Amino acid sequence: MLAMNPNNLKIIIILFYFTSCGIALNNAITWNMFIAAGWLINYSDYFSRRGITGQLILYLNELVNIPLNILAWLFYCFFLYPCFFVIYRLITSKNYHALIYFAIFSPLAVGYFINDNDWPGRTDIVYLSFLMLYVYYIKYCNIKILGLVFFIIYYFIALLIHELIVFYLIFPLVISLYIGSIKLRNMAIVGFIFSTFLGCILILLYGQGDGDIICQSLMDRGADSIICDGIIKNSGNITDNIAYTLAELQQRYMHYSLHIIGIIFSLYPLYLWYKSLQKDDKKKLSYILVLSLCNIFPLFVLATDWGRWIFLWSISLLFIFFLFHYVKIEENSDIYSRNSVFKYVMAFINNSERRLIISLILYSCVLYRIPITKPGIRIGGFIPDFIYDDIFLKLIVSSYIN
Repeated sequence: MLAMNPNNLKIIIILFYFTSCGIALNNAITWNMFIAAGWLINYSDYFSRRGITGQLILYLNELVNIPLNILAWLFYCFFLYPCFFVIYRLITSKNYHALIYFAIFSPLAVGYFINDNDWPGRTDIVYLSFLMLYVYYIKYCNIKILGLVFFIIYYFIALLIHELIVFYLIFPLVISLYIGSIKLRNMAIVGFIFSTFLGCILILLYGQGDGDIICQSLMDRGADSIICDGIIKNSGNITDNIAYTLAELQQRYMHYSLHIIGIIFSLYPLYLWYKSLQKDDKKKLSYILVLSLCNIFPLFVLATDWGRWIFLWSISLLFIFFLFHYVKIEENSDIYSRNSVFKYVMAFINNSERRLIISLILYSCVLYRIPITKPGIRIGGFIPDFIYDDIFLKLIVSSYIN
């Protein structure tokens, strides 16, 4: 069995954590109109969707006099920490086949925390921290009513922070099915469904705050006016969002279709993992796969952040694998030995753990990345967009024309 030293894994996890926080800090300092603004929407115009964190940040700003954007960044790092804690605990709980680590650190899983500069700092981290801690709680802890109430409230708060996580409801429901007690299991399922219903009603009836009032409250506290050019004022209604998305897809459908390549690259190790399962387990996971895809499908019409929706789906699915105790693959598994591509990969990295670590970092951060929007896949994990768009692509186009 090719096992990773927990100390080496700890170094990788720490590196990923501080790198993600560093990218998020840059997005906060520049007052990113979509990332920093997501934390700063508040209740200045009474109740507003996504306003709970912004209101809390305003209170903290009065209390400690720390700039709003830095407080938003601290919130991100705070919710990011339990994610990496759970990841470390799960991947060091037993020895896995090396290819499993490729799935874990792929650009559609842990690698996404650092290899797309447009994601670190987003409020999506609240949902991910909820999901990972819930998996950890079900897998390792003695389940109590108070604990389940805590996670139901946690989910409800995450829904108020970003209402679109309603399309990922299938995952906490599936996780709840693995609670041993029928009474507690039913309580969790009903609790998540009820909190989703209540959150959606509140957002639909009272969630349209006045962007001008919210922006003014932020600028009065020292926020840069650029933050008002994004999501705070231009969130729009559902009809406008759908019309914009469909027009964008019609114009650039080839760019968005490239997401398929990224999905294949990133999920192929999970596919091999899936092939090793028993027939009944395959059937259960197939149901979850189909239901989750149906659940998130409306997101691809509501917004053009395709890479973001696919990432949240992919990493949620990965943690479902962990919860199901489906990691049973040995080093000499026929699933891997019959695969010629990975046979050569394994022959290279089996020589030492150091090569494995280097391979993981290259795989996650250098070879390719899956941007939030178009195009669906890009070569190079850390290549900034302006270099990729203004230099790399123009050079290719000019060479082709000439």
